[in-house]
Amino acid sequence: MGTINLVGSLRYDMHGRKRKTNSLKVRSSSRSRTVDCLSINKGSNPLRTARDRNIEALTELKQRMAQAKPYQPDPERAAYEAEKREISKQYTLAPAYNKGAYQVIPRSDLKHIGK
Repeated sequence: MGTINLVGSLRYDMHGRKRKTNSLKVRSSSRSRTVDCLSINKGSNPLRTARDRNIEALTELKQRMAQAKPYQPDPERAAYEAEKREISKQYTLAPAYNKGAYQVIPRSDLKHIGK
C-alpha cells in the first residue's frame, strides 16, 4: 500500500508511486545562469533595495507599536469569564454509559458513572 506525498517530494508522485525520470539524475546549471545575469546588471543591486525596503518597513512597524495603547481587558468580560469558571467547577465530563461519547455530569453524580 502506498503513501500519499504530503511533503512535496520530487521522487514520488502524489499517489505515492516512485517516479522514473531522468530529470532527477541530471544536475541543472541554473546557478551559473543567475550569476551571469547578476554580473551583467551592475547598475543596481536588487538584493540591496529589497533589504532597504525591509528595514524601512520594520522601522515603521516599530514606530506604530511604540504609539499603540496597551491592552486593557473589559471588566464585564472578565466578570463573565469568572462566573463561567465557577459554574463549570460544578460539572465534569465522562463517557456516556461506557459507549465512548462524552456527556456533562454534575459532580454529585460521579459515583453513578458507567453504571
